[in-house]
Amino acid sequence: MKRILLTLFVAIGMCTACDEGLPDEIFVKHVLINQNGFREYELNYVNTPIKDTIISVAVNGSSRLDRDVRVDLAVNPDTLDGYNWEKYRNDRSLYYEMLPETCYSFEGEGIVIRAGTEYSDVPIRFYLDKIDKEKNYILPISIVNVSEFSIGDPKYSTILMNVILSNEYSGTYSLSGTIREVSTGDYMDVRMSRTLRVVDPTTVSFYAGNTAENAVNRENYRIDMTVNPDSTLTFTPEHPDLIEIISDEPSFDPKNPKNKILVERTVDSQNSHKSFVVTTFYAYYTYIDKTDPEDPIEMRWEGTLSRTKTVMTK
Repeated sequence: MKRILLTLFVAIGMCTACDEGLPDEIFVKHVLINQNGFREYELNYVNTPIKDTIISVAVNGSSRLDRDVRVDLAVNPDTLDGYNWEKYRNDRSLYYEMLPETCYSFEGEGIVIRAGTEYSDVPIRFYLDKIDKEKNYILPISIVNVSEFSIGDPKYSTILMNVILSNEYSGTYSLSGTIREVSTGDYMDVRMSRTLRVVDPTTVSFYAGNTAENAVNRENYRIDMTVNPDSTLTFTPEHPDLIEIISDEPSFDPKNPKNKILVERTVDSQNSHKSFVVTTFYAYYTYIDKTDPEDPIEMRWEGTLSRTKTVMTK
């Protein structure tokens, strides 16, 4: 029994000695941007011309900082060029554009991560009324200098902020319906994604019929869809000299709704703080494609745009 106890005490002593010899930091510390890489930033375009957000810079590792770390950030166009090339190669029509300097402001130099902490927030201000709603913008920001340790790998020390203006109805929807050439009766069933882009607090825009979102001439077919106070829809072409819109009268028949929006909310049976919100646009319209004045084509669209969002409440 004494031998067993003696062995146990020796083992405990050896472990204690080992613990005392462990360093506080077992990793090489690097400075990085939290939430790095490509990130969507949805800025609600309702009743305000300015929106503020933050990004965070941090030091990784297994121990808290024992000193202050100064970090400098800068806009880095090269990272956007590289991202566009890797994602889209030679299809430059899909490239993201650099957010113009007039559309944002931030103080990227002299950020300090204080000793005893792990990160520091960097405020960024966006001027929504100066952002072109028709374009896909990215603000690429990278860490360019640090006073201590090393800058993390570029994929961890750079953020590509995809700035998206939004309202209650904007976003990505499932498009489902039928497109028909009126004169011939030829038709096609359509299932695809469709992005609704903000125009104003109650209006979004999209492309008519089944016009592809990467089509070279897609802007000719852009339509504004306004949600009226009575939940009916109004369609307005952005280029009326090229596209003429003839919409059906709205119908509130629950079995056959037309040109109206329906929003349904269902509470999760397992979590009363979680709800599923289904937004559906019932769109019925005819458009005359006059892009070729010598051969106008009348097309008929009947279908829906639907989206489900998960909403958490306190």
